Amino acid sequence: PPEFSQAIVETAYNQNDSFVPLTDNTPVTGNGMTFNVDETTPWGSSGIKAYWDNEAGAATDSKGKFGPASLRLKKLTALVPLTEEMLSDSTAISAYVQRKVPEAIAFKTNEALWSGSGAGKPKGFYAATGLLVSVAKETSQVADTIVAQNISKMRARMAARSYRRAIWCVNNDALPQLDNLLFATTATNQVIYNPNGGRYGYGTILGRDLMVTDFNETVGDKGDIVLLDWGMYRTITKAGGIETATSMHFWFDRGITAFRSVFRIDGQPGIVNPVTPNKGSNTLSPIVILEAR
Repeated sequence: PPEFSQAIVETAYNQNDSFVPLTDNTPVTGNGMTFNVDETTPWGSSGIKAYWDNEAGAATDSKGKFGPASLRLKKLTALVPLTEEMLSDSTAISAYVQRKVPEAIAFKTNEALWSGSGAGKPKGFYAATGLLVSVAKETSQVADTIVAQNISKMRARMAARSYRRAIWCVNNDALPQLDNLLFATTATNQVIYNPNGGRYGYGTILGRDLMVTDFNETVGDKGDIVLLDWGMYRTITKAGGIETATSMHFWFDRGITAFRSVFRIDGQPGIVNPVTPNKGSNTLSPIVILEAR
């Protein structure tokens, strides 16, 4: 029989960037949590308000307006059976599985936080169609392009407090279009995209970090570039993180050892609707997308 190498050749793919740490995350010891949600604004018609009062005059009261939002943990499982022969022939197998399983869990978790239906998995940020704010393409804009006006208008549709935490998420196919903004002839475009540095290695757009994801649509399609504030997405996770277990009894008669990992999480956007600003009519949202071109 052939000998097994102690090293395992892997593909270049490796999921490093998890969305979970970017969210408003709360570890829980139970199975769920209910949050009070306040979607009012200081200038709106409801919620807590402040009023100017005359000296010695009666104060005007106001009441908080809360809507409960409940999250209940969903279970994500990775079950990996390995034969006794594989385990004895290659000592690298066990360490390999313990490394690859978290990568698989991270990918499926990211996928759910991005576009999950909410049925048996988290409600995805991008799937919250009532919360999305869409920016239309420019008049006569060439197909499959991203231009400076797209970027500027997307930023304008995000609330100031969200923009301080926001990141840009794009498809790989969009990167050449961003390079066009860097190498454009006018000095104004020079500062829109900086391909150097950034938290994720792809630089920054208007000072905010750029992340390339596996979930953005290809360039030219709706959602190829998204500006979002993960701090306005709420998650709960089971305290203790990923639970792991190994059993040689599950398939004992077949000489198979089972490696099982379970990650429990739920999530949904922190608000349901875009915010109407104090001045102006363009609504603001923690997630802004660009329409198809």
